[in-house]
Amino acid sequence: MSIIGAEILASQILRTGIKVKFRARGQSMYPFIRDGSILSIEPLCNTLPRKGEVIFCWYSTQTAEIVLVHRFLRYLPDGRVQTRGDHLPEADPPLPVEQVLGRVSRVEQANSCYDLGNPFWRIVGWWLATFYIWEIFFRKVVARTFLRFR
Repeated sequence: MSIIGAEILASQILRTGIKVKFRARGQSMYPFIRDGSILSIEPLCNTLPRKGEVIFCWYSTQTAEIVLVHRFLRYLPDGRVQTRGDHLPEADPPLPVEQVLGRVSRVEQANSCYDLGNPFWRIVGWWLATFYIWEIFFRKVVARTFLRFR
């Protein structure tokens, strides 16, 4: 089975309410999640993601359908959600909340294991999501100020 096939299968299993394990690919969540880490993903079970949680979501682009494991940042006024990879400079395009399929509950990598339900990791996740939103705000303020005095 291809990696893409496994991702699609995992998303279908989550929709039935069963927890899955998944091997992370890529560097978008580095250093929090490294390429090759084993992720335990639990279904949302009629709950909504919380700010800072690492979520598993189905994402459609014009050329492909993929799954992402990125940090949940916020709900937008139109009801869509915004996510971002910790190692990426910009947030992902918004997606409907229905495309959020699960939350990462555990990360296993190179002789270490992180339980993301632990209060320490929940605070770290909240801080990372909050810091990013402030980063956007300060970038806009600095850009406006800079452009005004040019």
